[in-house]
Amino acid sequence: MEVKSLAKSDMEVKSEAYSNMEVQSEAKSDMEVKSEAKSYMEVNHEAKPNMEVKSEAKSDMVVNHEAKSDMEVNHEAKSEIQVESEAESNMVFNHEAKSDMVVKTLGKSDMEVKSVAKSDMVVNHEAKSNMVFNHEAKSDMEVKTLGKSDMEVKSEAKSNMEVKSEAKSNMVVKYEAKSYMVVNHEAKSFTEVNHEA
Repeated sequence: MEVKSLAKSDMEVKSEAYSNMEVQSEAKSDMEVKSEAKSYMEVNHEAKPNMEVKSEAKSDMVVNHEAKSDMEVNHEAKSEIQVESEAESNMVFNHEAKSDMVVKTLGKSDMEVKSVAKSDMVVNHEAKSNMVFNHEAKSDMEVKTLGKSDMEVKSEAKSNMEVKSEAKSNMVVKYEAKSYMVVNHEAKSFTEVNHEA
């Protein structure tokens, strides 16, 4: 008796997955502006019997400007993408002058933020903040001395503030996932039995 058996098993599996996502969003930002302007004037007048007059005038001006831009984008597909962008611009101007003064201040602040992440993910954030400050302070002093100390002080302070803010958020997200699997399974079984009786 002679028995021969041959068994073969071939298995090939190919799998390919492809996913493209493109998201475009444009958002304007809420801008919070706090402005504080103070004008402090100190006048010291001293008269001595020999008719010597000393006059000193100081003006301190403090301007605090705070601008915040918060952007939050939540995108859900198979995964979650969360982008938070925060830009702060704090400006402090200290001006000190004596006697008569005219102060003009011009300040600009340009900010640009770009970030790139992995997984074929390109995120471009562009935030621009243009701030123009015009400060004008005038201080006219007239001092008259009669006998003791008679003082007349005229102070005028003006603050012209112009704020221009532009925030753009252009977001292009491309997500590409490829999975290519090739499985070759081959099993051979060859059995030969020789039985002789």
